[in-house]
Amino acid sequence: TLNLGKTQQAIQHLNTAISLDPLAGPAYTNRGFAYHRSGRYQQAVQDLDQAVELITEDITAYRRWGLAYDGWEQYRRPREDFDEAILIVPWIGGVYAVRGVANALLGRDSASLRDIDLAAQRGLDRRLVERAIKLERSKAGNQGLGASNSPG
Repeated sequence: TLNLGKTQQAIQHLNTAISLDPLAGPAYTNRGFAYHRSGRYQQAVQDLDQAVELITEDITAYRRWGLAYDGWEQYRRPREDFDEAILIVPWIGGVYAVRGVANALLGRDSASLRDIDLAAQRGLDRRLVERAIKLERSKAGNQGLGASNSPG
């Protein structure tokens, strides 16, 4: 259903699945992605937090978790969350990329560069991560994020 672009219908089906089995990690992963696709980023993050709690090594959940945070623009999320995700699934470049964007926006340039390198080592195109940082910095504008040259 989700692949056909019927996200609301998918969310309803996944609500039913979760009510029948509240420990069904993949249902949270898929509903989180559906929320993300419909622009409901906070709900997406909540579901994906639940998914990674239930299935700690679910690569898809972590990828979607990073996308949801990126969409929600919650870069001040406690760094421990990103660090914990990296400890659990260190092979997923997307987690490093999201932490790299967060570090850049918080003025932790050296930490951001390290994360970009680590994301690239795991197969992500570093130019895409750098472009995301540039875009997010321009969107952040005068919001107090992105003070450069701060220690990482």
